Amino acid sequence: MFITMIGAFILNVGQSTVDSCIKAIKGQVDKIFMIQDVSPVNKAINQCFKTAMKEKLDYFIILGADTIHKPNSIANMMKYMNDDLWCVYGRLDDYYRGDDSYGNHLYNAKAMQGIRVDEKDPMYDHAIHSYMDRKGYKKVITKEVIGKHHPIWTVQEAFEKHLHSGKRYKDKYFKKYFDQVKKRYDEDPCEVNRAAKIGFQLGIGCRPDALTNKETKEWKENKKKFKINDKLVW
Repeated sequence: MFITMIGAFILNVGQSTVDSCIKAIKGQVDKIFMIQDVSPVNKAINQCFKTAMKEKLDYFIILGADTIHKPNSIANMMKYMNDDLWCVYGRLDDYYRGDDSYGNHLYNAKAMQGIRVDEKDPMYDHAIHSYMDRKGYKKVITKEVIGKHHPIWTVQEAFEKHLHSGKRYKDKYFKKYFDQVKKRYDEDPCEVNRAAKIGFQLGIGCRPDALTNKETKEWKENKKKFKINDKLVW
C-alpha cells in the first residue's frame, strides 16, 4: 500500500506569528520542518529542497512563519495535484496585494529532483517558474484562498519588504504593486503604511539584492523618522 508523505517547511526569522503558523498547519501534513534564521531566503529555499529529497517526501510546501493557513488548506491543494504538475499554487490573502498576487507552492517532489535556485538571484522565484516551464511541467492556481499572509505588520517589516519590492520590480508588476501600497496609504495614512510607501520609493532604481533578514542600510538611515513600535493588525 502506497502512503503519501507530505511535509511543510516553515521559514522563521523571528515573526511574531510563528506559533499560530505552526498550529494552523499542524495536522494537515505528516512532517513539519523549521528552517530557522537562514538568510538570504534563496539559501533557505535550497535547504528545503535538499531536505525534502533526503526525507523522501512526495509533496511539500514552503511557507513563511507569517502565513496562517486555513483548515483543510493542504487537502484542498492536493485536489489539484497531478503528475504533470511541478506545483499547486495556493492563493493567499495579503493586506497590500489582495488575493491574486501572493501564494504558497505545494511542490511535487518528483518534479523537483535536483532543482536548486541561484542563492544570489533576487528574482529566483521567477527564474524557477521559467525553468519548470521549459522542462514541460505545469502549475495550477487554486480557486480558493488557502490562508492569510502577514496578518501583523511592524513598521520595519513594511519598510524592508517594500524597499525590496521597489528594488526588485522593473516591469508590469512595478506599477501594480506600488499602486497597491499608495492606495493603502491613501485609505489609512498610519505609520506602517507610511513606512511601506517610503520604503518602496527608496527602492526604485536601486540594484536589487537577495532578500535577507538583516537590517538594510536604508532602514538604518531612516528608522528615526518612524514610530517604530507601531503595528498594523488586519
